[in-house]
Amino acid sequence: MKRLLLLFSATLLMVNFTSCNKDPETDPDIVSQIASQTASSYTIKWVRLENIPMTDANNDTWDTGIFGGSDPDIFFKLYDNSNNVIYTSDVENNVSSSDLPITWNGVNTTIDFKTAECSIRFYDKDDGLDDSDVMAWCEINNSHLTPGNSSFVWYNNEIGVRFTIGLSWSYTH
Repeated sequence: MKRLLLLFSATLLMVNFTSCNKDPETDPDIVSQIASQTASSYTIKWVRLENIPMTDANNDTWDTGIFGGSDPDIFFKLYDNSNNVIYTSDVENNVSSSDLPITWNGVNTTIDFKTAECSIRFYDKDDGLDDSDVMAWCEINNSHLTPGNSSFVWYNNEIGVRFTIGLSWSYTH
């Protein structure tokens, strides 16, 4: 089986050829078929948090007070472009720097590539009267995504945050 990797208009497509007498690089039917593929949506498959500050902007630990400890209980939420929650992860309790990276598998949340964007916010879960604290957030702007790429990496060295999102793509003609 021959495989040919072609790139058209920032769209990546793997084409398999078996017993094909046509030249996939020059045959107009095949070239036209591949060129007509455009990314319609992407699915966030997993999220890996690689680095995040273990203290807040005041240099205090995230979990303070009567019920607190020193290590944050980290989870994340995905929001659509109308600020509605579209996914909430499980909580990883008492995360220290040495526990990183943390990976949440099975996210499987699909975003329309043409019309929708999303954001991700990492939180320290607080029980009791306190709301959960936002530790870091990022707008996932579709102009920053390249169809066909299997991951998106975001980092801010100034505040010490880095995460990777695993992606899969769907295409239409």
